[in-house]
Order: sequence, then structure tokens, then C-alpha cells
Amino acid sequence: MGFRSAKSTSTFGRRVGVSGLRRLLGLAVVSAAGTLAAADVPAAPDRPQVAAVSGSSVKLSVTWEAPASDTAITGYHIQYRPDGETEWISGRQDLTATKATVQGLRPATRYQVQVRATNAQGYGDYSMSGTGTTNVLAAGLVAASTHRASLVCPAVLPEGGSISCTWTTGPRVATPSSFFGYGMSNSDGLASPTVFWRRGEDCANRTADVYMPIVSRRVHKTGRTWCGAPGASANVANAEQTVVFRAGDNDDVNEERYFYVVVVHGTLGEEIGANPAVPAQYARIEIRDNDATPTALTLSAAPASVAEGAAATSVTVTATLGGSTTFAEAKTVTVSVGSGTATEGADFAAVSDFDLVIAARASSGSASFDLDPVQDSIDEPDETVAVSGAASGLTVTGASVAIADDDDAPTALTLSAAPASVAEGAAATSVTVTATLGGSTTFAEAKTVTVSVGSGTATEGADFAAVSDFDLVIAARASSGSASFDLDPVQDSIDEPDETVAVSGAASGLSVTGTSVAIADDDAAPGTIALSVAPGSVGEGAAATSVTVTATVGGGTTYAEAK
Repeated sequence: MGFRSAKSTSTFGRRVGVSGLRRLLGLAVVSAAGTLAAADVPAAPDRPQVAAVSGSSVKLSVTWEAPASDTAITGYHIQYRPDGETEWISGRQDLTATKATVQGLRPATRYQVQVRATNAQGYGDYSMSGTGTTNVLAAGLVAASTHRASLVCPAVLPEGGSISCTWTTGPRVATPSSFFGYGMSNSDGLASPTVFWRRGEDCANRTADVYMPIVSRRVHKTGRTWCGAPGASANVANAEQTVVFRAGDNDDVNEERYFYVVVVHGTLGEEIGANPAVPAQYARIEIRDNDATPTALTLSAAPASVAEGAAATSVTVTATLGGSTTFAEAKTVTVSVGSGTATEGADFAAVSDFDLVIAARASSGSASFDLDPVQDSIDEPDETVAVSGAASGLTVTGASVAIADDDDAPTALTLSAAPASVAEGAAATSVTVTATLGGSTTFAEAKTVTVSVGSGTATEGADFAAVSDFDLVIAARASSGSASFDLDPVQDSIDEPDETVAVSGAASGLSVTGTSVAIADDDAAPGTIALSVAPGSVGEGAAATSVTVTATVGGGTTYAEAK
């Protein structure tokens, strides 16, 4: 593990202190003098009176009069800055009296101080600036601006590991010669609060546990180890100090985090870092994560099935990360609901895409949509609605919701033929056969009916030309279907009743009622019968002789049955 020396405060700009160090430590900086007051906020107080505090070179006493206003004042807020500087420093905001002490200032420095009042409606305007100058540094003490703390920290703290940071104190000054603190962040800036060990405490050989996860950006520290009575080494000149940082147990959260170690040395007051003449050093340390980034998530839906006849039903989609790790920040999954074996718009109402959020550090998240099935009269298998998702950097396994069919299967069909009759003397005639399902339901898929044409009272091959079997198809979701064949009657001269051609069918799972086509006879009945005998004569003396009598039908037609 490599080590690096901490950067000096010069990297912040012209110097650290009122502005730079306060930003480093996560303290507020006021960038404008006051806020616009409404009619119901307090008026600005008069110019405050500012004076040095006896026996201190880093404090100023501030007093003021309450504003001449009938608003119910609840408190005051101070801001101040060294004379000649542009940025205001936000001081205490919880003041209830009309006096305060500003601490942690530079010795022998002139300051501007402003005060504003607040009530239930908000802050009023700041007062005009009062000015005052701090006392000079007490005799026998050394100004700290010449000392650098020589802070050395490793660049990386492995998750589950520990590191040590060291620095040296400077010469003895008016207040403890070394202040040390650290702040947590999951971005490239300090989080608030920043934890500091202050004057009167022993800085050496401390141990701080940097726990993970960091809840609401708070810094957790435990396991303090004192090397002696409080203050024993804080005022020791040129002494080496050490603090150990430990990263907590693995948290299964994939994230980037940093913390900053800060050493301030010099003449300081109660508010750490208020003196821009005091050098400070800092080190940025990465808490190196050892958790694998999640790569996949799986969607599930509940309920898993919705009845076809149901009203619009709320379906909850849950996205669950695969593996044992989570994300440090919320993850958004865009969910799409569309056609599976069920068709969007035909079997269910269209659903717009929607977002599902897996919260930071959570392993799953949920969102809902309304599934509105379309009721129909089609007998079909249960169909599925596809639920898919997309999320940056993740492979998403989708889910489905079934639409349970509630239609009974058709059990019968009836055949019909048109035309119903063909003249015996007609040429080959196209006959259309129609198959119609019984009941109110249909099939989800096409249904094939095999049609046979054969002898009824008419004889195939004698009264009409033979017809091969053929298929008739009832399309998916349709209640009927048709197909045609050619009926070619055989012309004869027999007077007979109209005869029928049988049309039958067969289809899996269905009872089929057939039909017929008539062949209309066009032969007239014979009108006469002529008898003849043979022989035409018999000799008188002949023995008994057989005589044949022949009856002959007159005209061109015959009888269909014996006469």
C-alpha cells in the first residue's frame, strides 16, 4: 500500500481558514450580505457594537439592540469577515440574547460584524456592519503560521482493513498546538458533520472505525484509545501523533466512498479552522470497495394469473437483484408490458411503460400496473402477457402474467350445401359446402373438417361422377368456413324421383351433422305400352306352342321401377 503526504492548504486557493477550511470541514459559508425581508419579517437591528475580549487574541464581543419592530423575534444570526475580504462567514444562528462572542479569529485583525433577526416568518435584513479589532498575540507564544503538520496517510483504506495517519505538532502556542479530524463523503467533497478532536483532548494513538454503510452521511467512530490524560500530548511541541482508521465489515454495497483527514495547527478558538493564518493539511483517502457490481435482475409478477372475464386487475412487478450485493444509489428499471401469446390490444388493453425503482442498498423494488383483459367467445389455451425490463448495466430476466380462458370448447358443427339441387341434365356444377359451429364459442386456432361426397339415393358413379374427399377450414376465431366441389350428374332416360348426393364430414373433437344435394330428374314418364306376340301365328294342327308376348314402352323414356 503506497503512502502519500497530505496536501497543504495552498491547494485550496490563496489560503485556508475563514473560507477554504470551513468549506473543507463542511461548514456553511454565507456568500451574500443578508436576505430580502418581507413585510412580516423583523426589521434590521441597528449597527452592532464590537470590541476585543480581554485576555484573548482570538475573540470579539458583539452587542446590539433589538430592532424597533412589533414582530415576535425568536432569535438572531451573526455573520462576520476580516476587513477587506468579500466572503461572509456564517456565525451562530441560535442566539436569543442581544449579545454574543465570536471566537477563533486572527490576532490583531479588524473584523466587520452584522446581525439579523428572525421570527416565525423568516429572517429579516442584516444590520449595517459594526467593526472591532482583536488583541495582539500574548507575549511568549509563537504564531503558528510557520509550522506544517507533516500529515502522512495511505491513499487507500481497504474495506474491512485499517490504516494509520501520522503528523507532528508544532511549537507550543496559545491554545493546543494540534487539532485533528476527519469527515466522510461518497463524492469528492466533505460531508457534514465533520468529526474533530478538539483542544483538551489527546490526539495521539486514537482509533476511529469508519463503519459501512454510512447512514445519512453520518460518521461513526468508536474504540477511542487514550495514550494518557486528556491534553497530555496536545500541548507537547514537535510530538508525533497517530490515529488508526478501520473500515467496518463488508456491507455488500457496491459504491465509491472517500474520507478526508485534516490537521490544523495553531492558535485556534472554539470554532475550529476560523483562523486563515493557521496552516492546515488534509489527505483524501479512498475506502476501496470489494463488492462486485450486480449484473442481473429478475422480474416477477403477482398475481401470476388473471381471469379473462375479470375487471382491470392491479399486478405488482418486483425486480430482484441477482447475487448478494446491492447498489449504493437507487437503480431505475423501465418496465414494458406487451404481447406474449396474448395480443396487446386484442386480448388485453395496452399498458404504457413505467419505472420501477430499487432503492439504494436494497435488493429489490416493486411497482404496479393495471391488467385489463378483453372478454371474448373464443375457446383457447390460457395466454400470457409479457413483462420485460431494461436497466443500465444489468441483464434483465422478464416475467409473464397468464390470462385464464373461461370459454367452453365448441362440440358440434353442421354442414350445409348450396345450391341444394342440381338438374340431372346440367353440366358439372360447383357446390359450396359450409361448416357452421354450434353454440356461441369459437376456436382460437383454425379447425379442419374433412368433407366426403358419396351415394345417397343417387349412386356415385352411376348417377353422378365420383368426388374425392376434400378439406374445409374454419379460420381461427371464426364460427364457420366453406369449400366447394363440382357435382357432375349423369344424364339418363329413366323416369325416376329426384335423388340425393350425401355430403358428410369429420373433425377432431366435434360431432358433424351432414347435408345433401338433390339431382332433379328431367325425364317424362312413358305415355304408351305396345304389345307384340311371337310367333304371329300357330298351325291348327300344331302341338301346343309357346307364344311370347312383348310389352314395349312408347316414347324415349323408361320407368325407374318395374311396371
